[in-house]
Amino acid sequence: PFHLIIVQLEDKFYLTVPQHIYTPSVTIQTKIARSQYCPHTRELFNQTLIAYSILRRIKYYHLTCMKDSNLVCFHLILI
Repeated sequence: PFHLIIVQLEDKFYLTVPQHIYTPSVTIQTKIARSQYCPHTRELFNQTLIAYSILRRIKYYHLTCMKDSNLVCFHLILI
């Protein structure tokens, strides 16, 4: 079972299907929109925070979500 579908197009990630309640054997059709874009943490945080270790940086993740209520996701995948 899955609860999320994240699509990678080149070096960009999009949260395309957040499935809040799992439904087995469902056919899913979706479109990718700019509003589904998941920016890299480098796009969201200043250089000071980026320089922190991952464990120290995690403490600040919620602030980004509080600041931008339209942000659906972000990632820290090394590309």
